[in-house]
Amino acid sequence: MSRPLFARSAAALPAALFLLCSTGCPTDEGDDDTADDDDDVDDDDATDDDDATDDDDAVDDDDATDDDDSATEPPSLDGECELADRWGRFTVEAQPTYTVVSGAVTEGVVPATVLEEIAADASCRVLRRNQLICEPACEPGMVCDATSTCIPAPAPTAIGTVTVDGLLGEVVMEPVPPSWTYFYTGLPQVAMTPAAPVTLEADGTKADGPIVLHGEGLDPFDLAPGTTWTLVESQDLLITWTAPTSGARSEVELDLNIDIHSPEPSRLVCTFPDTGSATVTGAMVDAFIAAGVSGFPEAKMSRRTVDSMPWGAGCVDFVVSAPRSAAVDVDGYIPCNELNPCPDGLECNLAVELCE
Repeated sequence: MSRPLFARSAAALPAALFLLCSTGCPTDEGDDDTADDDDDVDDDDATDDDDATDDDDAVDDDDATDDDDSATEPPSLDGECELADRWGRFTVEAQPTYTVVSGAVTEGVVPATVLEEIAADASCRVLRRNQLICEPACEPGMVCDATSTCIPAPAPTAIGTVTVDGLLGEVVMEPVPPSWTYFYTGLPQVAMTPAAPVTLEADGTKADGPIVLHGEGLDPFDLAPGTTWTLVESQDLLITWTAPTSGARSEVELDLNIDIHSPEPSRLVCTFPDTGSATVTGAMVDAFIAAGVSGFPEAKMSRRTVDSMPWGAGCVDFVVSAPRSAAVDVDGYIPCNELNPCPDGLECNLAVELCE
């Protein structure tokens, strides 16, 4: 924060004194006194000037210290919204070959996006997407909630112009009707600088007020080619990756889906400190497998920063991420389809894409 600077300057002797003496000044001892006085004034003034310089230096040093202090205090990152509160999300996704910015906001929580937590520990959760069934079926414009009650469908809403600053290119987005989604793909392939602040702002045309959310540029993130994670009952799963540079505020999210064809599929979602390694406990592996296995499993891991803020009666968050796909196997289960037949002695159950 800058402060006004000020300094004292010495007053110059009036030019009139010099002119008066040049036309004839008294030659008594007063002349010497006057000269001495002049010298004293000059010396004092010089001292004052030095003091002023010292004062300026002191003020400048303080200001520099204050500026340095403020520069080392980035805005806080408040994590993601709870699913039961999330009205909207914006993302910057740094894919391997492109970067895309997108987002949307609704005037309420969409019931189908709220997953049930069926197991959890300090880092991981098993989340199940329950079927929401209302009898009779809901009318158009209504949706079924978790209590089997028809409620008005939360309407998509425009929140004005959305800008994202801090990337290696200007991002200005207008909502696209009728869904009022935001989307931008005009960034370069490498679109962020590691540790650089990233800020998303909506201009506040909605009555609920402006949106200001923060993130941070990410260190490059890639999984080793051929990365495969194998889930074995009652065994810990070790995950490793290349850690970022010191001081990065990123985290790592692991997202696994091994029950592709279930009407109520579950996911394993873990959030780890971005230190280069983490462990999914055997207990969480067991809970995840017990929730169901079908089809060809999917796995994704992302380095990311996440910020959120209350908005309306809910919450909006902002994710800057570098998602990467990997392979995942479940010990004892063999996925199959018409293009991937089962080993000899087993047949493919095409309904669930598993060998039996």
